[in-house]
Amino acid sequence: MRGLEALVTANGGDRWILDRIANGERIGDIAKDCVVKKHGPVSRHFLYRWRDKSQDRKEGWRAAMKDAGHAYAEGAGEVWDEVGEEPSSAEVAVARGKSEYKRWLAGRLNDEYRDGPQIQIGIAAAGDLHLDALRRFGSMEPYREPIQLAEVIEEEDT
Repeated sequence: MRGLEALVTANGGDRWILDRIANGERIGDIAKDCVVKKHGPVSRHFLYRWRDKSQDRKEGWRAAMKDAGHAYAEGAGEVWDEVGEEPSSAEVAVARGKSEYKRWLAGRLNDEYRDGPQIQIGIAAAGDLHLDALRRFGSMEPYREPIQLAEVIEEEDT
């Protein structure tokens, strides 16, 4: 841990890592760049342990992750800027997948980008819906006897 602390201090302190997180860099990529003498690159887990050594770091990390949500939301639009003028259906599918992933990630990191609750709507048979409505709003007795068409016509004439 001392080696990582020395490396972070030499590169400007905690902001060196937190700014990279806020810019949307992946923790694994940041860890690979943290090369400690006699150890080599640190692991993602090691960075999490470094974060957990200080309450200020934890709070800074949390704020950086929220800011990363802005970076991912922006990146979701940039994906489409990289698509050519006349993309193939495969290129559109890849761009859509990347863009949706970045949108999803932005929403996980920052509430500003979170979609509302997803509502699952099932389609029931019309008869079932009708029966449910009758059960909920009153008796089914008046509906048991069929209405004669002649009776309806006579009522309209009077």
